[in-house]
Amino acid sequence: MHRRARYSGYTAWRDVVDDLPTDTFAEVWGRGVKFGVTPQEGGRTNWFASAAAPERQFHPGREAAELRRMFAGWAPPVRTVLAALEESAILRHDVYITPPLPSFVHGRTALIGDAAHAMTPDLGRGACEAMIDAVTLARCLRDTPTITEALPRYDGERRPSTRRLARAAGLAARLTRVRHAIPVRDQLLRASLLAPLG
Repeated sequence: MHRRARYSGYTAWRDVVDDLPTDTFAEVWGRGVKFGVTPQEGGRTNWFASAAAPERQFHPGREAAELRRMFAGWAPPVRTVLAALEESAILRHDVYITPPLPSFVHGRTALIGDAAHAMTPDLGRGACEAMIDAVTLARCLRDTPTITEALPRYDGERRPSTRRLARAAGLAARLTRVRHAIPVRDQLLRASLLAPLG
């Protein structure tokens, strides 16, 4: 059975701004939009933004202007980054997710990373989960006598946890896209940040 990645409902921009050192780690949410800033080595600033948008509604040559319009009036560090944007460096991509798969294994083929469980980037776990997949697959192959036994073991170990993470990322993405009842959303976020882990 063939399964296609599906559009998540939002699009994302990202880039690195040179000669703009920062020690700020921030993610600011608005009505259906968010903007994040993190430091990067060498006096650079990494930034990302996302917004609920129709699929493939790009603005070639005008992405910087669109971002400045969308986030006009936002406080620093967003305003500082917006002032330093260079159109030619901006990456813009729609965000796609993998529907839940019945298995990460087909015959002697195993899927890892986004091929198995592409999720929205709201938890920042995509690359981490791909590495965990690879380590788990290697361990299963090492510790199991045959490939036909190792691959189902890998699938059994990785599919349940990545499915839970994908659901959590999807929930975070839906909260990001909220345009109404912002005070309720913000109270939910505050409560989740104060809740004990575990």
